[in-house]
Amino acid sequence: MFFLSANSTDSELLLTMITYTFSGLDVFTCLVTFFASIFLGMEYGIALGVLASLIIYFYRPVRPNIQWCKVDYPSSGKDDATSEGYICLQPELGLSFPTVGWIQTSINDMILRYPSYSYIVLDCINIKSVDYTAATALAALFKGLKKSNKNLLFYQSDEDWVDLFNSVGLPEYSRLMFQDLNLLESVIKARLRIAREKSASLHPESQRLLPVLEERESIDSPQEGPGPSNIP
Repeated sequence: MFFLSANSTDSELLLTMITYTFSGLDVFTCLVTFFASIFLGMEYGIALGVLASLIIYFYRPVRPNIQWCKVDYPSSGKDDATSEGYICLQPELGLSFPTVGWIQTSINDMILRYPSYSYIVLDCINIKSVDYTAATALAALFKGLKKSNKNLLFYQSDEDWVDLFNSVGLPEYSRLMFQDLNLLESVIKARLRIAREKSASLHPESQRLLPVLEERESIDSPQEGPGPSNIP
């Protein structure tokens, strides 16, 4: 009996380790239920386990996992204070009222962490739908970034969202969305080059006019490409 019990314990331990590899939050729920059942009784343990599961259920949509990468160009500086390129963020869930706030916070954190990067690319490969509240928040984020001389671009986003973003005051969406990664990077490189040339030619007192000149500079390119690509 002791041998069977030992094998059973080892199997449960192995299962817990495998579960932790895929989801640490599920292991947290198991531990809460286990220790609560030991110290408070089976009824309270089950109740606390269900409560922990509900908290995690509502926590995940509000704070989705966001993969990100920082793309540097060869002509950029070696340190983050002078580097040029763009930052790409890829949320794992769709854009809705609970999640868009967390995405906004993540973008703002990236801007503070890498202030020299003026382009933020939102990879929408995992986003299948956008509700009205999320579109309104993204429109406000775009306008706020524009005031800070930052730019928000959409990669692999849905063309059907054009009417929605127009209704929330973001008619520029059709010019901000890209399906081809090469086209996206060529536009960013061209705009960075134009900004550098104008910055070098302008008088120091005229530096504050650079955002106005950038706004008037438009690069119109067809939004067609071979299809979705992975984050570099």
